[in-house]
Amino acid sequence: MTDRDITVRAISAGKQPDRCKVAEVMTTNPRYCYEDDPVGSVTELMAGQQIRRVPVVDRNDRLTGIVSLGDLATEAKNDRAVQGALERISSPSQPDRS
Repeated sequence: MTDRDITVRAISAGKQPDRCKVAEVMTTNPRYCYEDDPVGSVTELMAGQQIRRVPVVDRNDRLTGIVSLGDLATEAKNDRAVQGALERISSPSQPDRS
């Protein structure tokens, strides 16, 4: 669950975060990547889904970290393909109000 989930799915929906359950506001079927995936495939995943954070798992499907839009922007300042993907991630989208 992200800060966006809390804001969009709880507070703006009139729910009180201290009284609703995580299952009511969390992202179901989250997208993730493996720690040995190429950065380009992760940026394409993020661009295609317009998401700013992706859980990173090992090959045993254990969480090892999270890669964020900020991580990619910092590391790929001179990579045009990554910059293009970052622009698509950041373009306006419809909020998920499910």
